[in-house]
Amino acid sequence: MPTIRVYDGRSYEPMGVIDDASGCEVAFSLVPDAASVTMPSTSANLAASRIMPHGEGAIYEVDATDLGVPVWVGRIRSGPQWSPTSGDCTVQLSGAREDLASEPVQAQRVTSATAAEVLRLVYGARTAGWPLALGYLSDGVGAPVDLSGSTLGELLDGLAAERGEAWSLTHRPRSCEGVIGWHTAPDLGDVSQDVVLVQGRNCEPDVAMNVARTPDELVGVARSFLAGTGAVAAKVAAPAGAVLGRRAALEAEVLSTLAVGLGDGTGDPLLSPSTPTRASLVAELTAKLHAALAPVVVASAEITDSSLWPNLRPGWVVACRFPDEPTGLFARALARVRTCTWSVLPPRGMTVSLELWAVL
Repeated sequence: MPTIRVYDGRSYEPMGVIDDASGCEVAFSLVPDAASVTMPSTSANLAASRIMPHGEGAIYEVDATDLGVPVWVGRIRSGPQWSPTSGDCTVQLSGAREDLASEPVQAQRVTSATAAEVLRLVYGARTAGWPLALGYLSDGVGAPVDLSGSTLGELLDGLAAERGEAWSLTHRPRSCEGVIGWHTAPDLGDVSQDVVLVQGRNCEPDVAMNVARTPDELVGVARSFLAGTGAVAAKVAAPAGAVLGRRAALEAEVLSTLAVGLGDGTGDPLLSPSTPTRASLVAELTAKLHAALAPVVVASAEITDSSLWPNLRPGWVVACRFPDEPTGLFARALARVRTCTWSVLPPRGMTVSLELWAVL
């Protein structure tokens, strides 16, 4: 059975366990996003001293690992929803991401390090805030970044957007501590050989297709001031996930000091004279390419086979078989899981959102 533990929102010390919850739902992207816990309106856990000890919203940990669900940890941001006509109250929570969005970065300087190195620098300078540890950190390419004036959340989101990479946050059981990971690949694990979502057998899908054309070529320019007058060569390739289903993988080469940016379809170059090094040029290209090739077909699926729960996580790639999908493009498909939502108390259930890639 799931366990819901309560922690002081300021000291992060344990306060007890909620043993009278009648409903609980948790939602994840690459970080714990939102959750709700329903309990009787007469529950002692709804007292002000339990909801907001020391003026800070309490922290809830939902531990349903015995069901194959990752640990969810987050803070109460608003009081319980109460009505005298209902016998229950629901407490809404949001993940630690909101705390990180208001935590100032202590390392105030410009660096040209990789994102993983930036995280190590910022982590070493922390003196307060949500308990955090560093987990898996994948080193990509370096590029200039100004740390001054940033919050930790802004820094994480900004680095990910600029470099086409991603950060994740997980939590350990029986603790508020979060573990930050950094990932340079567009997907965090390929389980498509083992996990197949089959319409009518283990899931009920709902597909919404966007027919807008996805950019499939690189054009434009950038300049490397430190390259001298000779030709500079650099290469970036589309992330594997984004080109699945295309007839050929996209590849672009930078062949001179006046090369490469992402075009707008008009054929006109886009000048980027501030790119100072080959490494930052590669970072810029990779980020733009990742953004341009984001899959455009989204779907949701109710997972009707609970044995799949441990095998579905945000960022993982799975196989899909939707034989009745009307376009025929996704009768056989691959998909990257975007979000997972679980109801961990009866009636239990799971829903995922997906980015679908046609296999042509």
